[in-house]
Amino acid sequence: MLLLTLVGCDKETPAPTPTPAPTTQTGSLTGRLAPAGSASLVLYGLGTTYTPLPDPVTGVLTLPELPVGSYSLVITPKRGYSAVLKSLPVLIAAGQRPLRPIAW
Repeated sequence: MLLLTLVGCDKETPAPTPTPAPTTQTGSLTGRLAPAGSASLVLYGLGTTYTPLPDPVTGVLTLPELPVGSYSLVITPKRGYSAVLKSLPVLIAAGQRPLRPIAW
């Protein structure tokens, strides 16, 4: 003997609407260190440390996909350069991709 019970209702229940995954807004820091090779750079912010490596010939550097927020770029001169340690404020905005000269 087979007993089959069907349960249903007369009202249609709409399917739940999926919730989109949150997206993190990002921007990039692109710059040029002049003269090339004259300093080491460290970017601090949002609990993370980034170390961009400028091209040794052109001095151009890029840090892509940085979370939006405030950072501090610390520039430490290499041996033989008379500049002093410097910290520059950097604000990364969504979609930002400008080329900035890094004056120190």
